[in-house]
Amino acid sequence: MRAFRARPDGTVQAHLEPHEVALLRGLLGELTGILADGDDPSAGADRSPASPGPVTARLLPDAYPDDAEASAEFRRFTATDLAEAKAANASVVEGTLAEADARGPGRRGLLVVLDPADAQAWLRTLNDLRLAISVPLRIDESDAWRARAPEESAGLYDWLTFAQGSLIEAVDR
Repeated sequence: MRAFRARPDGTVQAHLEPHEVALLRGLLGELTGILADGDDPSAGADRSPASPGPVTARLLPDAYPDDAEASAEFRRFTATDLAEAKAANASVVEGTLAEADARGPGRRGLLVVLDPADAQAWLRTLNDLRLAISVPLRIDESDAWRARAPEESAGLYDWLTFAQGSLIEAVDR
């Protein structure tokens, strides 16, 4: 992937390799599955909305970390809408990838062009993907997680971080 670049018409663009598009699509499928099910594959047994699995808890965090009852009540009223908004953002990302596919690959890969609204959906979705991946990697404020993380998983996290960072820079120009 080449970094996102701002264009004079207010859009941003990037060229993605076909394997990067396939990887993103796979991650989007996992993310939307987690959001639709209200849980995640790593959680094991079914959980209630008041007791989400670890990935779901990262994507839909407690509003009141020190008050489980208030958090459960808040989650009861907000989790569905928030999950639907996250799924809608992921759908926008999938749609822009489909548009890139329709244009076909160029010399530098598939051209993804984002208008300002699409760019915001991409930023939110890239952030959600990073949050979801951070759970099994046990990412914390130190870099100690890198020593225990599989190289491929750390590379995926770094790639998503690069994509998000370059998109932020392009949008800010």
